[in-house]
Amino acid sequence: SSTLGRVVIGRMAVSLPAMTLMQLSMFISGLCVVALALIPPQQVLLAAAAAIFGFFAGSVVALIAPILVDLVGIENLPLAFGLAAAIQSPGVIFCPPIIGGLRDMTDSYFLAFMLPGCIMTASASVIWLIPSRPAAVPPSSLTSGKT
Repeated sequence: SSTLGRVVIGRMAVSLPAMTLMQLSMFISGLCVVALALIPPQQVLLAAAAAIFGFFAGSVVALIAPILVDLVGIENLPLAFGLAAAIQSPGVIFCPPIIGGLRDMTDSYFLAFMLPGCIMTASASVIWLIPSRPAAVPPSSLTSGKT
């Protein structure tokens, strides 16, 4: 579902604002993680939540580069991509053991899913605060061959 999400949402980003799609994808991904804390542990429900999560989480990855180009321009993409990766790294490194410790302390997966899900959902609202940069080349001229 992750690959399908990358393709479908990536294609939608051609005609819809990438920031809006990123926000929607992050919000739905967060809701899926919250749902894992709330739904009964039935295989069909867990598989559905995982598939929906994969679809939208995959699209978040696919939208990073176009959004960075919108924000800083193509000429600064390598630096921006490196900075974005550096900012994401502490969460990738430290969150799994912290969440595992939380699960061990509470002997439940409830907070282990609820906390990250709420953080993901809340982070979707922060995207509205990111200013966009005016495009140097109108998107319509990219498809028509005119500059």
